[in-house]
Order: sequence, then C-alpha cells, then structure tokens
Amino acid sequence: MQTLSHAFQTFLAQSTFAVRTRESYTEDLVPLMRTLGQAPIVALTAQVTTTFLASQEHLAPSTYNRRLAALRSFVHWLQDQSLLLNDPLEGVNRRPLHPQSPRALDAEHTEAVLRGIADY
Repeated sequence: MQTLSHAFQTFLAQSTFAVRTRESYTEDLVPLMRTLGQAPIVALTAQVTTTFLASQEHLAPSTYNRRLAALRSFVHWLQDQSLLLNDPLEGVNRRPLHPQSPRALDAEHTEAVLRGIADY
C-alpha cells in the first residue's frame, strides 16, 4: 500500500508547479509528513486533517491559509488519481485575514501632514 510520503513525492514530481511552489508545498506539509508520512493514504481522514490544522492555529492567518491550500491541492490530486475517495477537507474554510495598517499615506493624509508642518 502506498504511503502518504510516497504519494506526496509523486504529486510534486508530476506537477507543473514552479520550483518555488514545490519548495513551499514541501515546507508547508513537512509537519504532516513527519507525523503521517509512513501511513497509508487512507489514513488521511477528516479527523487527521482537523488535528493537523488545529496544530497550525498558532500561525499567522496567511501562513495557515497557505498550508491549507497546499494540503487541499494534494488532497485534490489524490482524489483525481483515485487514491483517496473522500475529501477530508470538506467544510474546512480559510481563516480570515486581519486587515493590515496602510503601508503608505494616502493623498488626503499626506496633505494633512504637510499642512500640519506648514502650520508649525
């Protein structure tokens, strides 16, 4: 029976992903492969993916979402290859991103700052 680790290596080798995408997917799924890499593919259940994603909760939402996307891509490939019949990520949603502070002042704020300097 094929292991998750072997299937993941095949997934990466057969993909048309850019080199950096392959590297990112590998990096993102290392924690899962350390735990389940030698397990058969059918071990990738909803409970296992929920546990894995719960262990990633401490990460920034963008990192969590990237790992979820990597896992989702791998799961879809497994399904396309008929190696996994169910979707263990069904109902799993991305985490909302926190709005970031603006990185630059917009025109209105720039003018207000300049007026403040001129009035000084």
